[in-house]
Amino acid sequence: MALLPIYGTTIPPQAITMATPSGTTSTSDTIQAGSPGLALLVNNTSGAARNLLVDTPTSKDVYGAVVPNISIALPTSGLRLVRLPNDLADSGGLIGVGVDNVTGVTYAAVSL
Repeated sequence: MALLPIYGTTIPPQAITMATPSGTTSTSDTIQAGSPGLALLVNNTSGAARNLLVDTPTSKDVYGAVVPNISIALPTSGLRLVRLPNDLADSGGLIGVGVDNVTGVTYAAVSL
């Protein structure tokens, strides 16, 4: 599991280093919550359907029912920017992310 660095949008622009997801679960990588406008920039170059997985913390479970993790469809090729609200952070202040298939997918956490 990797803790992804958060890149800010600055003038001049800060170079963004895209990371290959560490695995195929919603907790493969983590992002520190709290940055304003936190988002995940995802690039899918595989030409195949992929899904971004975002962990839903157990604090969101209600009345004994587990709230399922979030799955967001990615375009078969190209970029997608996905907002990550702070209420998706676990008790340690981290948001868990991953993809269902790592082939051809890279991502980076950004603060907008």
